[in-house]
Amino acid sequence: MDQPHHDRKVSAIVAAYNEEARIGAVLDLLTTCSHLDEVIVVNDGSTDKTEAVVKRYPTVRYTKHATNRGKGAAIDTGVQLAGHDVLFFCDADISGLTHNMIQQMTEPVTSGRVEMFIGMRNRKIYLVRYFLSFVPLVGGERALTKNLWQSLPAKYKERFKIEAALNFYAAYEGKGFDYCFFSGVTQTIKEKKYGLGHGFTQRMQMYAEITVLVFQLQLQEPPHVLRTRRLLWLGLLRNIVGIAIGSIIMRLWPLLIPVGLFLIIVNMLFFALSARNLVRTFHLFSHIQGAPPKY
Repeated sequence: MDQPHHDRKVSAIVAAYNEEARIGAVLDLLTTCSHLDEVIVVNDGSTDKTEAVVKRYPTVRYTKHATNRGKGAAIDTGVQLAGHDVLFFCDADISGLTHNMIQQMTEPVTSGRVEMFIGMRNRKIYLVRYFLSFVPLVGGERALTKNLWQSLPAKYKERFKIEAALNFYAAYEGKGFDYCFFSGVTQTIKEKKYGLGHGFTQRMQMYAEITVLVFQLQLQEPPHVLRTRRLLWLGLLRNIVGIAIGSIIMRLWPLLIPVGLFLIIVNMLFFALSARNLVRTFHLFSHIQGAPPKY
């Protein structure tokens, strides 16, 4: 991936679909941020007045899809327009984000320390990563190298697959990624944006698609780099902890037996997947004669 360059500039990319009520506040923030060198908005076929709002900001580079093609396609269009090799993805309906938070996300990437840095909203659901290591970080606000995005296969640049796939490729084929939680950062929930029924349906589709993708990545995209062994061993350890926690729950709280059983089954499944990939790396590395570590 990219070599460290402390003076690398940053292109912010905002994919927007029917965000006339919210995108103005986002652009107020981005266009006044000294840690960003350009702001690009891709209007993904909006039918409201999103375009009129964006055009109030003369420094913003603006383009539009004739039809709604999805977030992945909109981001890809933005990346093609980006003039710099570090990218900052920002949702068009985010609130509570600050210039300091943007700096905290972009600096580790511009310095070359990591391939990607994710800004997570302070949601308690992500605490389960301590014993369910496969739960993906799907925050929309993230800084990353352009090379990382370009290395992502096209099949993962669509719908709800983007964030989880970026995490996988950054961890296993790049310099890794880091993240932190920001309090006060919120996003308009789907149920409010699209209505209760349609919004809830979209949410369930998102969860299902991400779950399938996690399995797909582990089965079809096994990691190739030498550092994989350490990451897989860590994953095995965390799965063992998850199994132990599930067992404790079943033993101490009978009413929570289904929860404990779920933790045990899921962690056992991912333990098996990680073990399979670990064996494959030993087979792969046995054919590499004197290959130096990638990093």
